[in-house]
Amino acid sequence: MNQEGSSRWTLERLAPLAFVAGSVLLGLTLLAFTFIATAPGYGPIEDSEQTVVDDTAVLAYPVPVSYNVPTRIDVAYVYPDHAGEAMIAACADYATILRGGEPTRLHTSSTGDRGRLTTTFAPDIRSDPRDERGCGFLYVILRWEIQADSPAANRPDVQVTTSPAILPGFVSASLVLLALLGVTLTLVGATAWARRLARGRPAIPADEDESTTETLLLLVHESGDWLRRMRRYLIAAGVLGIFLWYPLVLPWAWRMAVQGSPGATAPWLFAAGGLGLLAVLTVVWARAYLRLDRQLVAWQDRVARLRDREDQMLQKLQAAG
Repeated sequence: MNQEGSSRWTLERLAPLAFVAGSVLLGLTLLAFTFIATAPGYGPIEDSEQTVVDDTAVLAYPVPVSYNVPTRIDVAYVYPDHAGEAMIAACADYATILRGGEPTRLHTSSTGDRGRLTTTFAPDIRSDPRDERGCGFLYVILRWEIQADSPAANRPDVQVTTSPAILPGFVSASLVLLALLGVTLTLVGATAWARRLARGRPAIPADEDESTTETLLLLVHESGDWLRRMRRYLIAAGVLGIFLWYPLVLPWAWRMAVQGSPGATAPWLFAAGGLGLLAVLTVVWARAYLRLDRQLVAWQDRVARLRDREDQMLQKLQAAG
């Protein structure tokens, strides 16, 4: 066997593993982006509360933030009569404003008759970022001086929207690269695997006057075809019984932990537990698959040897007359 043939044989031998590894890798990276894109609790913020502090009207939108997934906050405001302030502040700053003080830990702020504010709340998963009041909100605050009888005379038109923030920098780039690697492995593995299966199809049955040896050889070859079908069934069972559970079990574990535990690390622990369970099932399935694949390869080698012996026997019989 030349070098090119040996490389092709090696690629086809590894094709099923490449296909499975690429599919799992692609599924996990898509799952990571799905966590970010479909995390609950995001969208427009409609609830607000308006108060008067001295001669200033204060309009506040409480914005719930996740302590597990980064949150992006976008604000657009327009004052109808005269300019005012807009800011995104923590709970403690909002309490300070209500007492007549000035905030000290603003995320971002702006002044004018119109404008936009954007910030990203990125929690530290190593510690619980809730303050001593246990507040799970940021506040979009708008302030303007009261220049008429009613504080609502200059009430601004405000749009507040929250969305999950894409993971920044190295993590996001790593997820993209892993997704591309998964796509490459899946395509290469599927192509090489299809070629391997095409060359391993059973031969056309012999004629009615075939010999007993030819009949037995055909039966042996059909047994190899049964092993190939069993391998395909095992693959389908792995996809339907294990791999499709990844995007079901992991989000379920995450959300159950978020809803039932106040800790910041509980969702990660629950998700890790679900991932560990699925990983064990994947290893069990992979061992069964590899065992069956080795049996099929050994069976095909035996069939090839039997066919060679049959050809040699027929040639001897024909030579003997």
